Formats: sequence, C-alpha cells, structure tokens
Amino acid sequence: MERIVPFLETADRFHGAYPHWWYGDTGRVKPFGQKDNGGDLVETAFVMQALLAVHQYYAGGSPQEKALAARIDKLWRKWTGTSTGRATRMYSTGIGVPNMAGR
Repeated sequence: MERIVPFLETADRFHGAYPHWWYGDTGRVKPFGQKDNGGDLVETAFVMQALLAVHQYYAGGSPQEKALAARIDKLWRKWTGTSTGRATRMYSTGIGVPNMAGR
C-alpha cells in the first residue's frame, strides 16, 4: 500500500475519477480509445472499494497505519466530493471527454 497510495495521489484524474489505464511509470493516462481519454467511473469505483476496505483495516492501527488510512480518506473524499450528484451525467458523457455523448 505504501507504493499504491502515493501512485494514486499523483496519477492523472478527471474530476477525481481515474482513467481506464495508466502508463505505470508516469501515472499519466493511457487513452482507452481515440475519443476516450478521460476518467472511468467503473474502474474508479473498483479502486475506491478496495481502498475503503484497506482504510477500515488500517484506521485503528499503528500511527503509520492511521496516517495511510488518512491519505486513503483524502483520495476517497476527492472523488466523492466531485462526483456526487453528477454520476449520471459523467457516465453518459465521459469525464473530460466532451465527444462521448450518446455512447
């Protein structure tokens, strides 16, 4: 987790949502297609689900584990703070990809 969380903190995001793929050495988005290079709510939901499980595991642990849980909480809140109430619109249009309407 000490490698994953820092990666997620600096990797490309679109309104808090992560892309379908990244270049692992840089954390920059690897386009899913020519017209889809934005955030993906399905992949983001999977990542967040796993992170929340880890958060709960570490939240009552050592000071180092609590610090990691706090960093995970920030990642979670960044996504929920930008997506709440907008999920339907973002899913139908593609986050950061204005040409995705109707797909």
